[in-house]
Amino acid sequence: MRKYKLSLLLVLLLAVWSGSIGYYESQKLKNPIFLEHYYELDASLFAHTSIYYIANTDMKKKPYQYELPNGAWLRVHHSLPRSEFGRLQVMEQILSPATFDMQKITEPYAFDRMRVYYTDGTEEVVSIGSITIFPNRSVTGESRMEQAHSAGSSDGSGSTGYRVKQAITLHSLKLSFERQLQGVFTAELNGKDALDRNGYPMTLQPGDYIGMEYRFQLPPMDERRHHAYRLRLTLLDAEGREAASHGIIGQWPQFDNRELLSYVRQRNGGQD
Repeated sequence: MRKYKLSLLLVLLLAVWSGSIGYYESQKLKNPIFLEHYYELDASLFAHTSIYYIANTDMKKKPYQYELPNGAWLRVHHSLPRSEFGRLQVMEQILSPATFDMQKITEPYAFDRMRVYYTDGTEEVVSIGSITIFPNRSVTGESRMEQAHSAGSSDGSGSTGYRVKQAITLHSLKLSFERQLQGVFTAELNGKDALDRNGYPMTLQPGDYIGMEYRFQLPPMDERRHHAYRLRLTLLDAEGREAASHGIIGQWPQFDNRELLSYVRQRNGGQD
């Protein structure tokens, strides 16, 4: 009987040990997993942009340089962990252009992948979502509306106000990734639903003031929380030209423990 109990205990210990090894191995990554970024931002805000990826806490290979499809290089200014669960951590890297002055572009530049260079000498092309960089208004010409104030809060709410410089008729408000963010972004323009096209046209005269209140909040357990966002609100005239724009510092990727492990298992299916 004593030998039987000892054998049973050893079997249980072996099962626990095997389970722990299996759980540990299920979190093992061959390469970092880059998250999806939904960014639309002015060139001036691209000077220090954050890129997020998932890595093992003990992973030696780290991204140290990036290359855009147009040949521009991005340097890494700073790396820091955003969250950590077991062997996994969400990392943030702050990047800035090293070989190309994005602030001189005269047309929007969009890309959805980058080449990543690692400290172990390897490199790969990774999908990163959808990023569009817009020319600064100082490059494209004088704005017909100037920003009078801007404020934002950590809960995703904010406001901005404009003073009209030239007579203009507004016909719509464009939100970055409006289809993907349906139902989680609201905006009011002078107290009216700014995304409702029935509220336009809106004719403004020099000296008029227009104020906008907005809120961007993703509900708990919504998979869109796993992406990174930098959004842009753009007021358009009848010809679809930009009258004014406002960049929103959106959200960084958010996971709880179970979500992160599930996400990694899903994305890690093709890795050894």
